[in-house]
Amino acid sequence: MFDKSSILADGAPITPRGGGVSQLLVFALLFVGMWFLFIAPQRKRQKQHQEMLKSLHAGNQVLLASGLLGKILKIKENLLVVEIAKGVQVKVMRSSVQRVIEELLESAENDGEGPAAEPKVESRVEPRRAKPRK
Repeated sequence: MFDKSSILADGAPITPRGGGVSQLLVFALLFVGMWFLFIAPQRKRQKQHQEMLKSLHAGNQVLLASGLLGKILKIKENLLVVEIAKGVQVKVMRSSVQRVIEELLESAENDGEGPAAEPKVESRVEPRRAKPRK
């Protein structure tokens, strides 16, 4: 008379879940959220970087991916000649430029001997003292 599969041990009937469409909707909303949080901003930054690389010209001060600072002397398609110190020129790929630096380094303008000395930062940590020998 009664179907055993339709009644649980506590007497409550089993109701089917309608999870197919709602689960698909949840996954779609998760994908849209991930797109706006991660993929779209990354694409925007990548597009800005490509535009910056296209707008490079001789005379720009640049920061290279290796951390070197220099001035672009020549541009040949994807190859740049960058002066990193007075009389020191390197050839780098255009894609290795991280950003253009608007202001010139003061030391490069004045004496050309490299970057300015870092300001001293006083440490509040006292140095270790050697233990006296016995």
